[in-house]
Parts: sequence; structure tokens; C-alpha cells
Amino acid sequence: MSERYRWGFVGAAIVVALGAFYLARSPVLFFPDGYIYLAHARQFATSGTWGINPGETSFSVTSPLWAAICAAFHFLSSSADGYVRLMQVVGLATMAASLLALDALLQRLEVTPILRALVIVAYAALPLNGFFYAISIMETPLYLLFFFLAARLALGEASTRNAVLFGGLCGM
Repeated sequence: MSERYRWGFVGAAIVVALGAFYLARSPVLFFPDGYIYLAHARQFATSGTWGINPGETSFSVTSPLWAAICAAFHFLSSSADGYVRLMQVVGLATMAASLLALDALLQRLEVTPILRALVIVAYAALPLNGFFYAISIMETPLYLLFFFLAARLALGEASTRNAVLFGGLCGM
């Protein structure tokens, strides 16, 4: 594996290992907002209602994109507990992707490999950076991913394509 990608993968591996350890012990969510997302997504997936109660539209979630992602995964699980676990894994995968995006940003900023390693490992290992939010099925890792990707685009070469991508990421 080249030096270019090593630290992002190390950080992603830390997140996956911590997540596997946690999920093997307990499926409980640290923050209750995850249950709101799941209820909202379940209702949208089963009845097409954008809200928690059937036939009653509400805007009870702060990230429509994350609610839509949760709804898309609703049909892949046959039980409520399985759905919670599946979405925790999706949250962890999103968190791992944000580490890869952070590594790409740090490389673009020409941060030294040792400092990159420290930043990535600290970011991956500190629980409130997004890890607890990831296993609590909240949108925070998705926001972090978009933030790092948008920052990377902003530091790239000026082009119409980058400007459009940057605007789209910031708008999500």
C-alpha cells in the first residue's frame, strides 16, 4: 500500500475495529436522534409519508439525505433489531469514508506523514468526533464526509466542475 493512502486506511480500520467491538456487545444507541431517523425512514419506506406518523407529514429530521439513505436500507433487514444493526454498520462505513476523505485533504495540504498519522489516529480514536454519532445512526459522519470532500475540492484546481461539486456538497 502506498504512503498516499496508508493513514486513511489505518483510521478507517480503527473505526471498524471499535465499531465491531461495540456492536458485538450492545446495539444500544448513545443518542436518541437515531431512533427518530429510523422511525422517519421506516414510515417513508413503508407508506411514502415524509414523517413519523402515517399520513402526517413532518420535518422531524435535520438531514433529508440521511433519512432517505436509512429508508433505502429499510428493506434489507427482516427485524427491527437487524435494521438498527445494519444502520449502525452503514454509519460506521460513512465514518470510515470520512477518514479517507480527511486523509486526502491532509495530503492536499502537504501535511507530513507523521502529523497526518497523528491527526488520523486521534480523529478515529476519539469517541465524540463522530464515532458515537455513527453507531447512534445520526447524520454527523455524513456531514463530516461532505465537509472533508468539499474542503478538498476547494483546495483543488479552480474549475467549473469543482465549483459545481463544491456547491452540491455544501448544499447537502
